[in-house]
Amino acid sequence: MAENGWAVGIPKFDEQHLELHGLVTQLFLAMKAGRSEAHMPSLLRQARLLLTRHFRDEERMMEEHGYPMLALHQAAHREFVALLERLQGYVTVGDRMAAFQLISGLKGTIERHLRTHDRAYVKYYETKGVLPTREEERRARGTPPSTFVV
Repeated sequence: MAENGWAVGIPKFDEQHLELHGLVTQLFLAMKAGRSEAHMPSLLRQARLLLTRHFRDEERMMEEHGYPMLALHQAAHREFVALLERLQGYVTVGDRMAAFQLISGLKGTIERHLRTHDRAYVKYYETKGVLPTREEERRARGTPPSTFVV
């Protein structure tokens, strides 16, 4: 489960959110330390791959369960891709100030998305009964029960 407040209660998505949090932190630190030329292209490729996979996974689950706000969520995902492309453009032309400003606001943008869009689909899934129980999650991960019967 994501330990950074980016958890939504769906283990697969929480792991992806945690990975995204790490990448955003690395992007910020690379820019802050002036290492953008060396590290940013690789970090941006990783972020793009992660977001592509994450958005696909989220949207597939939404489609499978008839989530009524799918189109709105997809639009929000497209906005993230556009932000990432804008950041890539700033890095490519060497506009460090614009890139740093965009990265500085990126974490807040993601957190707002999680609090609104992602929490909304979680509530929908809860009403539909499609989220795994804690016992199902435990079995899927192969972890022992939290209590043992003697």
